[in-house]
Amino acid sequence: MNHPDNETKTVSGTFLYTKNKNNSDYCINVLETADADLLPASLTVKGKNRHGKYEFIVRGYNLPAVNTLKVNYHGKWESTRYGEQFNVTSFDYVMPTTEKGIISYLCSNRFVGIGRARAKKIVDTYHEKTFDVIRETPEKLLTIRGLTVSIIQNAHDRLVESESFNRLAVFLGTYGVTSEKISMAYAKWGADAEKILSKNPFILTQLPGCGFALADQIARGMNVMLDSDERIMAAIYYALQEESMKGNLYTDPATLFNESMRLLNEGLETPAVDKAKFRKAFDRCKAKGIICCHGGERFIYSAKNERAEYSTARNLLRLLGNNIPDGKQRDYIKAIYEYRKTPQGSILSDKQVAAVINAICNRVAIITGGPGTGKTTIVKCLISAYRQVEGNDAEVTLIAPTGKAANRMSESTGLPASTIHSRIHMFSDDMDPEQCETLPEGLIVVDEFSMVDMYVMEKMMASIRTTGSHLVMCGDTDQLPSVGPGAVLNQMIRSKVIPTSRLTEIFRQKGGPGLIVENTHKVNTGDTNLTYGEGFTMVNASGEEEALEKILHIYKKEVEQWGTENVALLCPMRRKRVVSVDNINKILQDVCNPRRDGEVSASINGTEFRLGDRVIQTKNTLDASNGDIGVVTDISIAKNEDGENEAVFTIRFENREPVIYNRDKMLNVQLAYSLSIHKSQGSGATCS
Repeated sequence: MNHPDNETKTVSGTFLYTKNKNNSDYCINVLETADADLLPASLTVKGKNRHGKYEFIVRGYNLPAVNTLKVNYHGKWESTRYGEQFNVTSFDYVMPTTEKGIISYLCSNRFVGIGRARAKKIVDTYHEKTFDVIRETPEKLLTIRGLTVSIIQNAHDRLVESESFNRLAVFLGTYGVTSEKISMAYAKWGADAEKILSKNPFILTQLPGCGFALADQIARGMNVMLDSDERIMAAIYYALQEESMKGNLYTDPATLFNESMRLLNEGLETPAVDKAKFRKAFDRCKAKGIICCHGGERFIYSAKNERAEYSTARNLLRLLGNNIPDGKQRDYIKAIYEYRKTPQGSILSDKQVAAVINAICNRVAIITGGPGTGKTTIVKCLISAYRQVEGNDAEVTLIAPTGKAANRMSESTGLPASTIHSRIHMFSDDMDPEQCETLPEGLIVVDEFSMVDMYVMEKMMASIRTTGSHLVMCGDTDQLPSVGPGAVLNQMIRSKVIPTSRLTEIFRQKGGPGLIVENTHKVNTGDTNLTYGEGFTMVNASGEEEALEKILHIYKKEVEQWGTENVALLCPMRRKRVVSVDNINKILQDVCNPRRDGEVSASINGTEFRLGDRVIQTKNTLDASNGDIGVVTDISIAKNEDGENEAVFTIRFENREPVIYNRDKMLNVQLAYSLSIHKSQGSGATCS
């Protein structure tokens, strides 16, 4: 073999050991092979090892560490200061063909309940046809003593899974798709993934991080014509997806045309698609219901976005249409004024009382205002008045977009609160709204509503299945918009269909920490004459490096005084900058929780987690809610079903029992010494 070049290569070998010093996702594994032709000459001249084979190093993420099977690795050779090493982009297992190899394979922990003795009995009976029997006629194995239906079913499922995953890995690996994305594709489409993607590679864009360019590369490799309707339709759909990622529910014809043509013709010497071909594919998208047009063709939606907006509007109008009887309204108003006579109600201003009346006397209402305008005080009055009229056992549902906001609602009201996602069991934007859990009829209060996007709004409104509920949405229109598409709060207010109360008077104490509130209102009104003092200071820096140095100095000082759990460091940028959440988190981890000799740590997707780390949940699951903050209280190493060592984490989230996380669950966890603005929203924290 000649010196390494830029062509994708395939090498195979048997795992010997790993050179990693911790349990990291990024692997540097030592393999061996008897085939010298697979290797660069610089490796073969070193001679053979004690097994009579040549050793070489492969590098990549989540590489297998099993020696019972050979593995095909796809990637490129690279010259390093340690010699030639193979950078892996994807891999697939080489199924054994000898009886000895099949026995070893069936002995792995993946095949629960078989073991060496039973594996030998199976192979002694069916020899080289063992895999055919397990795959096609597994019931024949019932004749072998000790094999139960459940053991045989597991063996069949695991074999089919391995073979279908291998086919997918070979198919996608040819095009340089990483092992992580191959695993994502298999998780989404299962055993039929290779067949589905072979038929339509463009659906790969449904996976996070898989763009049109990657799907198009695969399609070109399959000789899909550059001007085919399928390719153009895929570009149109992806262009709409990109608009959704920017927060837009729809786009205009010119933007859609320009972005689609960029995707289709970029990098081609001669454009493959012209306006006429685009129009033909556009009309097919309309006919198939892939896109929907309104106002002629002024507003172009994906079918998903149009459904979400239409369904939400219909359900809002359904709820609004059930007027509250006049007598009941009078009872509510009377209860509000009685509450105002109490010590906790005496602080309510006339405008705040009017906001409570507006909210409780309508089936749907909005309360909006900046920090310090008393939204929390209003919610307390609202709950008290509602229960005074409806009874102390009347249903009150408190929900918010994030775990931090929900915890704050619970602390301020003394009632349980949860995230919208966990309360309605919404764990995917693609869920059918009817699959979500029904909210009980009663008072429903949603806080931090500016963070709610159209997909969440659609599911939440579909969960309100009766017309006897009161829906009150509280939020600040000047806060950051939702990450997902749709400026839901602002658009509802602008529609003037939803009764809205706007709070402007600031009630929080001036001076000290109150300067933050005071200055936020100045910024919103365009007043640049900010007030500086003990609770609000400006630190100048000439660049990012100096800014980082000063940030770290202030952070260390604050942590020494208040403790890590009481200091919030917020950053507008998530990554790719010196002053970014990801970069600062790595630095602060070493400051607050340095490595300790003999203590177990483990890396997930390049992030090292240590015992005692402060972490944040980034996705709503049954275990925790998006935005929940916790601490890693234990890390242990255990063998998974494939017999490989895997880290197991115990995390104690705020106000929750400890949860056990494996590697897959840890993909939804990040360090939380520094947070993005979005992740911190709803905490109500005062930051230095």
